[in-house]
Amino acid sequence: MDELEFIAMLQAEEYGAVGFYNSEVASDQEKALRYYHGELFGNEEEGHSTVISRDVASTIDGIMPDLIRVFVSGDNVVEFQATKPGDEAIAEQATDYINYIYFKDNDGFSITHNWAKDGLMNKIGVVKACWDEVEDKKRETYEGLSEEALLLLSQEAEIIEATTDDATGLSDVTVIRSKDKGRVRIENIPPEEFLIAPSTRCLEDADYVAHKCLKTLSELIQMGFDKDMVENLRSTGSYDEYDGRAVERYKNEDFDLNSDSLDPAMRKVWVAEEYVRCDFDGDGVAELRKVTRVDNEILENIEVDEHPFVDFSPIKLPHKVFGKSIADDTVDIQLIKSTLLRQGMDNLYMSNNPRIEVPDAIVGEDTFDDLLTVRPGAPIRTKGAGGLNAIALPFTAGQSFQMLDYWDGEKEQRTGVTRYNQGLDANSLNKTATGIAMIQNKGMGKVELIARNFANSFGQLFRKILRLVVKYQNQERTVRLRGHWIPMQPDAWNADMHVREQVGLGTGNRNERVQLRMALLELQKQAMQVGLTEPQQLYNNVSRMVREMELGDASQYFLDPKLAAPQQPQPPQQPQLDPKSQADLQLKAQKMQEDLQLEREKLETKVMLEREQMQAEMTLKREEMQAEFALKQQGINGSVANIELGGDIG
Repeated sequence: MDELEFIAMLQAEEYGAVGFYNSEVASDQEKALRYYHGELFGNEEEGHSTVISRDVASTIDGIMPDLIRVFVSGDNVVEFQATKPGDEAIAEQATDYINYIYFKDNDGFSITHNWAKDGLMNKIGVVKACWDEVEDKKRETYEGLSEEALLLLSQEAEIIEATTDDATGLSDVTVIRSKDKGRVRIENIPPEEFLIAPSTRCLEDADYVAHKCLKTLSELIQMGFDKDMVENLRSTGSYDEYDGRAVERYKNEDFDLNSDSLDPAMRKVWVAEEYVRCDFDGDGVAELRKVTRVDNEILENIEVDEHPFVDFSPIKLPHKVFGKSIADDTVDIQLIKSTLLRQGMDNLYMSNNPRIEVPDAIVGEDTFDDLLTVRPGAPIRTKGAGGLNAIALPFTAGQSFQMLDYWDGEKEQRTGVTRYNQGLDANSLNKTATGIAMIQNKGMGKVELIARNFANSFGQLFRKILRLVVKYQNQERTVRLRGHWIPMQPDAWNADMHVREQVGLGTGNRNERVQLRMALLELQKQAMQVGLTEPQQLYNNVSRMVREMELGDASQYFLDPKLAAPQQPQPPQQPQLDPKSQADLQLKAQKMQEDLQLEREKLETKVMLEREQMQAEMTLKREEMQAEFALKQQGINGSVANIELGGDIG
């Protein structure tokens, strides 16, 4: 495919993608942000109430605690399962390691929080998982190093500065230590930066999906792109021209999103990381390609196996990537309730502050000034007494309050977030406990369905993380898991293991589940006496119970039988020996001790000889370095002399 044709195709895909700034989805997401922040609708009139009902924010924020608790309560979010005999131990290792990567290498809580909130507010939440090749560089300074220590240090780090004391021969050096530190990087993608082809049924099968964001020239160079090409890139677009969602998100910070730094390296350009299916090589079969593009400049174009994106939609719609958000179900209710509240408040204001009827016959030059002076006991000057009449306005807002209750009930039906989920009100205390439980369980059923959808997205994300570490992590890494240091070498693992999401949604509420697990623990203790259960199964129940209690990691309180050190067998008891046998045993022990002493002396002699040989080699190496330095110094002096001689002749 010709490069110009390829660029034109990519730009057409970008402009036609769902999520682009002029799409209906983008308009809905911007509207959801405005309603969540409680901004004015634009239909306000001067002198009338401008109160805003915060239904979108209260509903989303009411769901968040229950939804987040499921996934960050201390246990493994996802468990891998073996797909063939003998892989059980590998599946357990993968479970621990991938959860470690998500919560320790990355900020798992913040990722989960932002991912969930994006979905509840913007129809879809998107995260991106990729392998990040990071070279960790540290600057270190050493003082008073001998020549031998300096030689050893030069083999481990790059010396960038060194000074030597002529009197002592010791050196002060500054070095840079470099260490490759590849890790899986997970980041949340804002909705205005995510693009996808229309009519896509499943994100994994998308023909076009992209992440378009602002990056500095410095970031592009750090990503490995050619410095000269990057510095010649022109600035492209701005948030004001492209998308109102970002403007809406940051406008209350009084921050200019389009301002560039005075440092040229910090200049920003729009970078599109695109994953497109196309027949670029002309073999008649479309392949998935990763393209990094800045406007008409392609920085990277390679074939890949999969894209790095995972989506979450709280209310899924069949055959669509974009489902429904909680905001979609509450924006109209917020508008209606705000209108009713404004009318009720206006009615209350006018009932408490009635208008005054003033006949022309009694109006003096100070009458209207006195009427506008609102002060207890203030006089009103007129030409005659008894001419002022207050026009009473009946209070009719009580009917509006009944409508507010109706729309609150409608919101609860749509979202499942009821007043009983948030805490007991005064009226609920007069209802039966069974009735309240039924209402709570019915409401929580919708929240649990959202959690199930979220758990499915977690499974997809953890599959991607597993495939990344199997493909790219080629060095052993030791991490602390369940109180033990365990080496991880995932390149030999099965990258297609099955996953099982642990979302902690059982029967009843959390307290009921704890009670059920305690009853199960008693049954397990009895079953262990007749061989119907094992310590590992008891630990599984106890670890889940600790999670339900929200007390952190179970390894802080209990020892996992899988990781417990095997008990050493007790040595057999020695029989009593007769005196002659004891004497023979003592002679053998004495002979063995003499042999050990002889071997120790031989080893010390060998070590001494090796040390002397090493010192001789280091002395020879130092003399060679000094001779080489002297030759270089003579060459430099000769060059200087020639330069001076040439200057004199000139």
